[in-house]
Amino acid sequence: MQTDRVKIIHELDEAWNSRDLDRILAFYSDDFELCSPHVKNRLEIGDGTLRGKEKVRAWWRRVLDKVPDLRSELVSVSEGVDSVAYAFKSSFSGSISVSVFWFDTEGKIRKELFHA
Repeated sequence: MQTDRVKIIHELDEAWNSRDLDRILAFYSDDFELCSPHVKNRLEIGDGTLRGKEKVRAWWRRVLDKVPDLRSELVSVSEGVDSVAYAFKSSFSGSISVSVFWFDTEGKIRKELFHA
């Protein structure tokens, strides 16, 4: 049986492939935190974490503009105790990446740890 969180991740994957940033960000809380090695290396943020939906919006806008054919191919979704792991293949790198998501009480993603 597919849980609500797993369903949300499938919908999020579809949103990313639509490239509609507002549609993508609708899945995230306003105080969303994104931790990514790309943020650490490209933005030179020591802990690799962007805090707040607007900072993440600016970062993802930059990514979507830079890579106009960026798409993801869902590989798997696995549930933990209070998180969901989303494995996908990126059209940009051709490799499999994994994001682990934690949700708030309203079903919005509050934190993501991205693994490239």
